[in-house]
Amino acid sequence: MKTLKIFITIILITTIILSCSKAARIIPIENLTLNETQLNFFVDQEIKLEVEITPKNATNKTIIWQSSDEEVALVSQDGLVTAINDGKVIITVSTEDNLISDTCNVIVTKAHIPVTGISLNITLLTLEVSETETLIVTIEPENATDKTIVWTSSDENVASVSEEGLVVALSEGNVTISATSLDGHFTTECSIEIIDPITFSVSNREQWLNAIDFIKNNGDNKTYIINLINDITTYAGSNVPTFGDVENISVTINGNHIIKMLGSHCLVIGSYQEVTINDCVFEGSVLNMPEEIIRVEGTNAVFNMRGNATLRDNPESAVFVIDGIFNMYSGSIINNIAELGAGVKVGR
Repeated sequence: MKTLKIFITIILITTIILSCSKAARIIPIENLTLNETQLNFFVDQEIKLEVEITPKNATNKTIIWQSSDEEVALVSQDGLVTAINDGKVIITVSTEDNLISDTCNVIVTKAHIPVTGISLNITLLTLEVSETETLIVTIEPENATDKTIVWTSSDENVASVSEEGLVVALSEGNVTISATSLDGHFTTECSIEIIDPITFSVSNREQWLNAIDFIKNNGDNKTYIINLINDITTYAGSNVPTFGDVENISVTINGNHIIKMLGSHCLVIGSYQEVTINDCVFEGSVLNMPEEIIRVEGTNAVFNMRGNATLRDNPESAVFVIDGIFNMYSGSIINNIAELGAGVKVGR
C-alpha cells in the first residue's frame, strides 16, 4: 500500500512539472517592424511589404494586414500591396489580438504620361469688337498626366484670353492667341482679325441707297453690316447698287426680308469685295426684269449665301452672272447661273 501511494505521488508531480514546462514555452510577439514606413508608387503597381517579428521564436506568428482605404490600395494577407487609384492610404499589420502593430503610409499617383502634341479647334477667326469666342485645345494623348495649358495674346490691347481660352475682342486689329502645354512646351495658335464694323439699319429704299453710297465713298479695308428692317423695293437707274471700286471690303446683309429690284441690276460685286447675305431674299421684278439679278465681276470677288438666303428671278429670263466665287450654303434657292471667264469657281 505504501508503495502504491509513492507511485501515485510521483505521477502527480511529473504531470505538474510537464504542465508548467508547456506553459513556459508560449512566447508572445513583442514587436512588429515593417521594412517600409513610407511608399510612393503608381496606379496598377504592386509592392510586397515584409514584416519582422520580434522575437523570432514567438509562439504565435499569425498577423493581419489591413488597408485604410481599399479604393486607393488593397493588401493581401501576405503583405502584397496593389495600387488601385491615386490617393493616400495606410497599410497596417497587427497581431491577432491587435495589441501590437506597425504601419506604412502609401501615396499612390498615376503614372506620368507625357503630352505628345496639342491642337486648337479654330486656327483662323474673325470677331467684331466686344465679341467673344472660347477656343478649345485638344491634348494628345487624351490620358496625359499634366494637361496644364498656358494661354497668351500677342497684343492684349486688341484681344485678351483667359486661363480657360475665352477670347475677348477689344479693338480693331490682328492678334495671335497661343496655347502652350506646360508638359513638353507644345504650342498651337489661332490668328484672329478683330473688326469694328459700320452698321446700317435699312427699312426703305432711300436708306438702302444711302447705305450703298456710304460704302462706295468711304474707302477701302472696312467692314459693313446692313440690317434689313422691312421689305424694300429699289431701282437701278443712276443708283445701281454697286460698291464701286473700293477694295478689301466686307459687306454682310442680314434680315428675313425681300429686296426687290427694278432696273438693270439687283446687286453688283467687284474685285476684292466680299458680300454675304443671311436669311434674306434678292428678287427681280415682274414689271421690269433686271438683266442680271446678281453680277459678281472679277476673279477676286466673293458672294456668299447663308442660312435661308434666296436669289430668284421672275420670269426665268434673268440670270446670275458669276465671274468670281459664288458660295451657296444649305437652304438657299437660286435660278439660272451663267458663268463668265476661264477658271471660274462656282461653289454649291
